[in-house]
Order: sequence, then structure tokens, then C-alpha cells
Amino acid sequence: MSITCSCGSPDCGCCAGITVAVPASEVNPPGQSALSYRVGTYATFYETMVARLSGFKLTITDSSGSAQTLTPLTALTTRDPSDPTLALLDAWATVADVLTFYQERIANEGYLATAIQLRSVLELGKLIGYRARPGVAAGVKLAVTVATGFQGSIPAGTRAQSIPLAGQNPQFFETSTAFNARDTWNTLSPQLTRAQLITPAASDANGVPLVTGADVIDTIYFDGIATQLSAGNALLFVFGPDTSQTTKPLQQYLRLVADVDAQAQQQRTEVTLAMVVPGDRDITTELQLYANDASYLFPGSDLAGQAYSLLQAVIANLGKAAPAATLRAMLQAAAARLGLIRGVAVQRGFTRLAAWLGNLLKVVQWASLAGGSTVLKFSAPGRQTLSFTALPKALSSAPLANLDAAVSQLDVPPSVQPANTYRLQRSVSTSFAPQSDLAPRLLAALHPVAAPALYSAYSGLAAPTGSVEVYAARVKAGLFAA
Repeated sequence: MSITCSCGSPDCGCCAGITVAVPASEVNPPGQSALSYRVGTYATFYETMVARLSGFKLTITDSSGSAQTLTPLTALTTRDPSDPTLALLDAWATVADVLTFYQERIANEGYLATAIQLRSVLELGKLIGYRARPGVAAGVKLAVTVATGFQGSIPAGTRAQSIPLAGQNPQFFETSTAFNARDTWNTLSPQLTRAQLITPAASDANGVPLVTGADVIDTIYFDGIATQLSAGNALLFVFGPDTSQTTKPLQQYLRLVADVDAQAQQQRTEVTLAMVVPGDRDITTELQLYANDASYLFPGSDLAGQAYSLLQAVIANLGKAAPAATLRAMLQAAAARLGLIRGVAVQRGFTRLAAWLGNLLKVVQWASLAGGSTVLKFSAPGRQTLSFTALPKALSSAPLANLDAAVSQLDVPPSVQPANTYRLQRSVSTSFAPQSDLAPRLLAALHPVAAPALYSAYSGLAAPTGSVEVYAARVKAGLFAA
């Protein structure tokens, strides 16, 4: 028997009554942010219980073993919500709705991807042995300035607060331990500069070239910015006599100024000196000076390292017996490589390195043109060999080649500020280093009376000066009776 709806369709469902809607499907598609785990809601629970009123059957078995089916709710035909029976069904639908809601929340807390409670995440982590770190208070570094004449200890628990921005609240901090403070420590600052080392000779007693010689240095720094120097001025370096050798006279070197940069922030003047064409040194010694410059003046520079590798190969080839034409061709090839390296330095804005490479390029170019002349001499031993050391083939892409090294330097765990000074990492080498504060602290402990003025006197000490004097020759005059 088929029942046709009034609209003419047998399965439209528009005239269907209430149906059994519980339990609902618990299938969840992948990728959901929350699980659907409820078998029903208040509406579906209430509708299902009302739908089962007319179809409820009760099977009873008597003493003889025969089963009898009863329908005790057939006479219950009312569907008025105010009826006590339907009110009871409404109450149970509410209870079922509350229970299934919390059942779904408990199911979501059982998975890491859907849990929203911190306790659930911690308990899930414990299943694989993970333990979260305990919470710690925020830390901050304080710069304490005390009043004039203060010498004492700042007690633990001293309160400090941040300066809030507009619409924010201040953050309060307290010192964890007590520490000493003095008024003379208010203006202490680290040393930002050091005295420049200038030597009178370009090589030591063993003949090893020095990069601090007055005849080979490329930059000199003067105290103050009122030197009134300009490009083209002559500077005369005068060194005092050697006390160990009474017969050795004064040593003097004349250099020309190529550029002057007055650095007001550092209160100094940087003077770039013009390159000096060597007269009595051969090309091997001259290039060795530049090779020493590469590691002394530009430590860690990729471009200076490439120039150093190129110079090492050139120096090795100059030490082999070969015709002058062959040596000139090798120097011309080296000059071409140096030109590429200098071009990269100019593009990257390395002005000081570019100037140094420019001077080196001039030396190599002059050597390639001079050959075996008296200006630049080739020093080759008496070996007869033509097995040259190969020059670097091309300019390597230094940033890409060193990308892994740069990332490894950045891929380090963040540093944690020690809670107090007793937890600082100390070593014997750093504690007794010349730049450490050990000497004044020992003097202050041994001489408590002089301790208040010790740091003031210590900061006023002048660095020892060397035996070099520099004179600027600005006066131009003709010879006497000319």
C-alpha cells in the first residue's frame, strides 16, 4: 500500500509528521577544527520521544510462557506541551541536551588538534614524556644612577617601573638581590677607541713585513677635528732614536694626504694616505705587505680573503724562475681578478676596502708593466721550474657560499639574563684580562680610604704615547737665493 501526499508526490515529505531523529551520525570529515560528537540536541531528543509515544510497544510474558504485546500509550493522543506527560519529555530532552554537550567537549579535549584547555594539552603531552617549563617572571636590565656622594648597597626588592605609552599601564619590577652602587660608577662607559700603532720600519728583525710601518700604512687617525688638513698636504713621520742602538739616527718618512674625513661624533680625523711607489723593495715583499694587510685590517672579510688567496698564488709564482714576459702575463691576469673584486667592493659600499684594493691593483699593474726594471724587481731563486700555481678561477659568490655559516651563527638559542651577578659565567682568562675591572676593585678593597676617588682618577689616566711625531708641511717656499 502506497500513500500519496496531497501534493501528488509520494516522497516529498511535506506532509510527514514527526520522526525519530536520534541518534545522529558521529562521522567527522578530516581537517575539522572541532569534533561533532553529539547524538542529538534538545529539539531532536524531544521530537524523537514524542514520535515514539504512539508506536511504543511492551511485550509481557505470562506464567505459561506465552508472550503478549501491549500498547499502553495508545490512548495518549494529546500533544499539548502543557500536558504533564509532554512536560516530562521536555525536561528529559533538556537533560539529554546538556549531557551530550559536555560529552562532545570532553571528546574534543582528548585530541591535541581540537583541545582548547591548557590542562588537556599538558596531559596529552605527558603521554609522550613532555613536560612544560614552569612559568618565570619577566626580567629587565636596569641602569641605576645614584646621587652624588652615595656609596652603599641597593637592597633586594627595590621597586622600579616602566614608562607606559599612551593607553597602557606601567609594568613594575623588583630587584632580586642586593648590589653595590657608587656615584663614581654613574658615568662609566666602555672604551670605544684605542691608540693606533705606527712603527718606523716595514719589516721586523726577521725580515717579516709589517703592516704598521709608516711607509706602508694607508690610514692614520688624529685626535680632534681641527687639523686643517686637506688633500695634497705632506705629513712627516719622525721617530725617536732607538735607545738600544745609540748609533741609529732618527727615522723619517714623508707621506702625502689623499683624503681627510673629520668624524665629529668620534672626535677624530681620519686621514687616508696616498700610496707610495716602492723604490728598494721587490714586488714579492710589496705584495706580502698587502697580504698581511688583508688579515690585519679586514679580518673576516670575504672580499679581502679572496684577494689574499690571489696574492698567495702570485707570490708563489714570483718565487719561481720564469721569463719576464711570463711573469708579466701572470700579473696582468691577477690584476684583472683584483679589478673584479674591487668592483664588488664598490657596489657594496665598502669604501675603505675599495681604496685598499685600488692601491693593490695599482701595484700589480705597475709590476706587470715594469717587468724586471729597477722600479719593481722580481726576486726569483736559482731554481729552473715553470710549474706555476694556478690563480683562483673566478670570483666566488661569497654571500651564497657563506650562507650556511651565517645561518648557523643566527640559529642559536636566546640568551637568558642571569638572575643575579653570582650566576654570571666567569672564567680565569676573562676575570684577569687587562680590560677587566679586577685591578681597581683590588685597590679599592686594600685601600678603602682612597676608594671614593679611585675611579675618578682611574678614568683620567692618559694612554701612554709612542715615540712618533707627525708634522704637517703646509708652507711652500723656494730655495734660498733661487
